[in-house]
Amino acid sequence: MKCLFLSIALLPSVLFGQYAELKLWESDQEPICVQSPVPTLSDSISAVKKVLYPTLIGSTATASTLGLYFLWYKDYPMESFHFYDDIQQWGGMDKLGHSASAYGLAEIIALGAKPFGYSTKAANTIGAASAFGFLSCIEVLDGFSAGWGFSPWDAAANAAGASLFFFQQQAWAEQRIRFKFSWWPSGIAPLNPGLLGDGFPSTLLKDYNAQRYWLSLSPMSFSKNSDKKRFSWLAIALGYGIDGYVGARANEGDYMFIPRTLHLYLAPDIHWSKIPSRHKFLRALFHALDYIKLPAPTLEFGWGDKTEMRFHWLFF
Repeated sequence: MKCLFLSIALLPSVLFGQYAELKLWESDQEPICVQSPVPTLSDSISAVKKVLYPTLIGSTATASTLGLYFLWYKDYPMESFHFYDDIQQWGGMDKLGHSASAYGLAEIIALGAKPFGYSTKAANTIGAASAFGFLSCIEVLDGFSAGWGFSPWDAAANAAGASLFFFQQQAWAEQRIRFKFSWWPSGIAPLNPGLLGDGFPSTLLKDYNAQRYWLSLSPMSFSKNSDKKRFSWLAIALGYGIDGYVGARANEGDYMFIPRTLHLYLAPDIHWSKIPSRHKFLRALFHALDYIKLPAPTLEFGWGDKTEMRFHWLFF
């Protein structure tokens, strides 16, 4: 949940980069650098812009980390650095949250870096490294907190999400497999509001029963046929979620008989950023929509304390 908070907190800075991309460039081609024996005003501006972006991102990340300290850590005593094995908590949903947050941050930061004069390769590297670095700050804070501990599983999930973005860019220069997120009230949060949240803002971050994480694949993106490539915006999504998790590891007390179940979902999807558009605002909007799994007909498989299979005409 903390990594999702940091992702949201960083959005203003990276969206500034997106806004700059709409304003500063008249074409989608990367800027052509013309060598000049004497530094020009344009060269100076380019150098300042290259320093400005990491400064902007770094200062925002620092402020966000301080905000996290006061929101999550200040009520817990600090102690020596220690590890914590949390792989059995929340059915793995928190790990998917880390991966999805790292993936989204890596892509958005990389997109924001281009208007500041970075090459595509450098922007992708900055995006992946920054996303992993920002989320690693959370793990370090956890490692010094008596209420948590450094989780190697969280760190691995952060690396997996950032790597999914980076290696796709290296291999294909595009994202053919995307992490997506959806949310719908679970009805479980009121049973334990202190842990799962009370009201929309807090349950969005805390109630894993309400969250769904998806891997959305565009099959036509792999085709070498140009006619089929036109339909690369069509996708199929595999989702994962949990239900009945009142506690992280077990349901206790009055809630011990509530079944805890894991769920897989299969649904059609859209890669919005692959829909051609000449309007830069629409392209920016499509990029934003690409992080959300919109409602669609869905096949659901559930297992755990009970087994079920259902079809939903519309599922979020």
